Amino acid sequence: MTGSRRLVIAVALAAIAAAGAIALRSTAATPASLSYFLVSNDPAVVDWRVRTQWDVAERLVRDCMLAAGFPYVALELPTSNAADAALAPRERVAKDGFGATTRLDPPVIVEADPNMSYLDSLAPAQQAAYRTALLGEEPPGDPGCQQRAQSAVQGQRSDAIASIDDLVAELVTAKAQDPAVQRGEIAWRACARAAGLPVGRQDAQSIGHDIFAGRLAEATGSDGGYDASRLAALQEEERRVALAIYACDEAFADDTRTAASDVEVGWATRHAERLETLRLRLLRLDADLDLQSR
Repeated sequence: MTGSRRLVIAVALAAIAAAGAIALRSTAATPASLSYFLVSNDPAVVDWRVRTQWDVAERLVRDCMLAAGFPYVALELPTSNAADAALAPRERVAKDGFGATTRLDPPVIVEADPNMSYLDSLAPAQQAAYRTALLGEEPPGDPGCQQRAQSAVQGQRSDAIASIDDLVAELVTAKAQDPAVQRGEIAWRACARAAGLPVGRQDAQSIGHDIFAGRLAEATGSDGGYDASRLAALQEEERRVALAIYACDEAFADDTRTAASDVEVGWATRHAERLETLRLRLLRLDADLDLQSR
């Protein structure tokens, strides 16, 4: 169960980190931009959404486990500080990097799940029943309280965004076919290689986050905690690489802004009705999430 719990936390933190990626690529969203219609161009909104989804889902897990006959302590998202909404995008990257190591909150870095001590107190048969109730059946049958809670909280938003997959694919293809964008992509990849992150532009934020999250073991001391000097050095390296990638993004935006904007305006105009329907649906889901959190 510990592995599953940490995986869920990692997914949540990666989503919070994605707020930085949005800031990098849409510093001045207009009604013609995809980020505008996805209602996610503001990093503070993304940060709020992820944290609220976490809290509501944990509450649902608690209620579900109680219905299955087991007590469950709803956990707080334990290992990340909130993004500073007052900072400009470049300042935020300079402070947070990719958000993997820089937003940790020592000494509450290692997860302390109070449900584990309860699980350890159960007889083997009860432990198996607890895990099944929480994580579902193997092979897949009943998905379990954790997956049901995640689906209830995030499923409608995911489905809404997936409903325009065809439009997103059309936009990506149209931009990629523009000669100015093609030249910009080549220049961006060269810039990223020089920064030490030879990845695709769309994957840079998530891969950068994962790389530095994976290197956290380097900052672990002999006592299992985090060595302050090692952690500080790793954080500084993360900020350096993230800022270099930010500069690559800025150069790409400068080189392709006119061509990409023309493509996106035409795309948004052609699909205005579907996109506006999506935007209003996502706003309603955020409003519903806010009500659930109270």
